[in-house]
Amino acid sequence: MTRALLVFAGFVIAGAVSFAQVGGRGRNVAFVDGTTISPTSVQASGTADQFVCTATTAVCEVETATNATTMTATVPAFDIGPTATPDANDRLACFSYGATGSKTRAVCVDKEGDTSATGAFNSSVASGNQAYTCTNTGCRLSLGNTARYFVDDGTNLEAVAPMQATTFNATDATNASALFSGGSATNAMYFQSNTTDAFTAAATGYDSAFVFKLNENIGDNDIGFSVIASNNSIPFYLQENGQATFAGAVRSGTAVFEANGSTSVFLQGKPADGASAVAMVLRSTTNHATSGAKLVSVRNNTTSEVSFIDYLGNLSGNSYAATATSGSSFTGGNSSTSLTMTSNATDSVTSGSVPAIRLKAGVDIASADLALAVERHDGAIAFSIQEDGQITFGASTQILNVGYFMQSAAAITIADNGGGTAAAYTWQPSYGRALTHFTCNDADGCDITLSETNIGSGVHHRAINVSANNITFTDTAGVTEMAGNFTAGQWDTIEFVYVTDRFVEIGRSNN
Repeated sequence: MTRALLVFAGFVIAGAVSFAQVGGRGRNVAFVDGTTISPTSVQASGTADQFVCTATTAVCEVETATNATTMTATVPAFDIGPTATPDANDRLACFSYGATGSKTRAVCVDKEGDTSATGAFNSSVASGNQAYTCTNTGCRLSLGNTARYFVDDGTNLEAVAPMQATTFNATDATNASALFSGGSATNAMYFQSNTTDAFTAAATGYDSAFVFKLNENIGDNDIGFSVIASNNSIPFYLQENGQATFAGAVRSGTAVFEANGSTSVFLQGKPADGASAVAMVLRSTTNHATSGAKLVSVRNNTTSEVSFIDYLGNLSGNSYAATATSGSSFTGGNSSTSLTMTSNATDSVTSGSVPAIRLKAGVDIASADLALAVERHDGAIAFSIQEDGQITFGASTQILNVGYFMQSAAAITIADNGGGTAAAYTWQPSYGRALTHFTCNDADGCDITLSETNIGSGVHHRAINVSANNITFTDTAGVTEMAGNFTAGQWDTIEFVYVTDRFVEIGRSNN
């Protein structure tokens, strides 16, 4: 086929080429199947110049004859763009479809290499970097600043900047549940809230800095939140009803358990039933051994201490101060069991001035005021002791002889020494008991010497020999003041009163 060579306005065109709007604005150059434009550098004038491919039987292709040795990392096969330097976000090229004058734009590329199908571009790359880059170790998506980006290193997807989202859902391929993983061998995993104080102080009750909320209504006893150890044990969990369960100890610098409104605070233990079961343990992690150290302090409001338990287990006496209306009260016992006060004080602790049980007025009251009273069920006072020590008995109090109360007697049995001599025995009269029954089992008789240990001045003591063998009370200088030694046969008696530093005989009876 013979081709005509045409030269027009700097174009050299071989073959059949049609020109539309020659020399005008928006000139069209039509490429017909199999035609060639020569030379390779074609320049068109005007704005919106169009190069139109009119192929109807094949797909129009744009290709270059540039060989592989010509192309490099900086020299592309095609280089499309204006000669002038565009401004930021200016379009370099667009891909569209549709009739001339009414094309629909699909995508455009701007100066920074960003793409957009609409009017505005979403980002520009700082420091000349590309917005999205991939290497043999992963890909990186920059978000407008080199310090803020997502990067995939081939194993993990990392967000290098605080990540915020209104709603965030995550699943794990193993169990299809949300999974958050973070931290390292040298850095812990943090959850940090940026909420302001004005927000967290809202009166709605749940505008907290952090909110963990269930999306479904689960059972009250079901677990809503749990902490799982690396061995899959659960040291702590919260149920839907708010009950918290701990596998270990709960520790705090200043632990405070507080109930809101009118609700009381309960510490409730649920041990299995048994002789060794303990319902509640209040334990100090420090082994206190200092006098006055407190294990438990009970306070009214914040500062006023009303009671405490010391390191020995003693309950503070001043914690039961009487009130103006009803006074303090200890109540116990039932229809089959009496109320008992028991002391565990040993003999080495008690003495003539240190009793096993002490009832003491906490303040200095008047001498004639009552320090102790025993009342009947109808309120009548059967027995009382004044501050000055005076004792008063009610009309119905029974008294044995003059000055002696009805009481049980102490019983002492003296064994046979087996030596053919009288058995020796040192008698320490029972403190608080004025009568002692003696039984001498030695046929050679028994010799008794009195002891002054734990004896109070003014205390009376009577001794009765209830056995057939004789008992001899020996007069000892500085210990007893007697009308000579006294040998008591069966049912014979002798009586002493302790005065200052010795026993003084006040009577004997040979029955």
